[in-house]
Amino acid sequence: MVQRIVLVLMVAAFAWWMAGCGDDDSPTDPGNGDTLPETLQPPDERYEFYVLDPQSPIYRLAHVRTVEDTILDTLTLGDGFTDIDVLPGGEQILAYSSDTGLLLNPQTLGIEGGTAGARFYRLDHGRDLAIRITTGSVYREVMSTWATTDSASANLRAPQIDTTNQILYAVLVDGILFNKVYRYDYSSGLTLIDSLVMADSSGRPLAIGELLPVPQYQRLYFFGQAAGEDVGVYVYDLAAGEVIVEFPTSGTGGRFVSFDAGSVVYQSDPRITSASGEIRYFNVASDAVGGTYSTAFDVGGGQVYLQVADMAITPDGRYLYAVGELQNALLRIDLEAGAVVGASVTLSGSSRSPALSMGTLLE
Repeated sequence: MVQRIVLVLMVAAFAWWMAGCGDDDSPTDPGNGDTLPETLQPPDERYEFYVLDPQSPIYRLAHVRTVEDTILDTLTLGDGFTDIDVLPGGEQILAYSSDTGLLLNPQTLGIEGGTAGARFYRLDHGRDLAIRITTGSVYREVMSTWATTDSASANLRAPQIDTTNQILYAVLVDGILFNKVYRYDYSSGLTLIDSLVMADSSGRPLAIGELLPVPQYQRLYFFGQAAGEDVGVYVYDLAAGEVIVEFPTSGTGGRFVSFDAGSVVYQSDPRITSASGEIRYFNVASDAVGGTYSTAFDVGGGQVYLQVADMAITPDGRYLYAVGELQNALLRIDLEAGAVVGASVTLSGSSRSPALSMGTLLE
């Protein structure tokens, strides 16, 4: 599956939004002798993360350091890679496609091994467990050895895991409605708990997209669509067993990420139909929209909006990084200031969705 592997060491040059940076970790010269505004200063803490950057016809894995928002090095992969995960301790990266899995060294991006192919992986870092989903089957594996311990027959997509209660959530692919969420207990095997049938307040079936369980509040967020209607964000009460609220969206789906023990959920939409783009956040305890963040940034004197395809939050909760389709920038949003404070790291600008995985805190 891998077409070619090219390891490229890149020069530690970087660019900040509308300004250049100096030579050290605390840039003070944007090119005109002035000090950078506070909102354009680099993050207080340094993290590593990885971007699966779709080019044509291949995918490129970029290793990024947040203190300068700089690409350190890249690895060219074959076509078809869909997602990446940083393994426990940041010691390896898992990049996978439908039939190939690669284990990579995070410092050199060299290939260290392989795994069986999968449509999806979901990792429980604390328990050294991986859930691998292929067409027609789901597997429970020990991550350190990639040995299969249990399996079940089911055609699933859009999986997410609740590591608190050791429950796998995934949408059943039945070829008709896609309105059932299967739940498996993966604590000691793969035991089907139940199936949740999703319907709106009028009883109409909802075709389900991305999922996000929030076990601390007994909530399940998902993108849903009734026949003839636009896609919406729906909130399912796991205790009551029903959808309790719907929030309209302006596109066709997106991604969710959560922070602060699930009290805040962030929602992206990669295909904004208007001339603007945003990331919306929800206050889970009150089942309400908390606000939005604009994804506007300047390019060549004009303003454009990132249509966000994937997001990651730094472990301190200060910054949200976002990548998107078409626009070739990676955004850094200051969640306290509520604004884009960095638009750098040149990506390919492909029409295919990139993926983003937050790595480890650097000393």
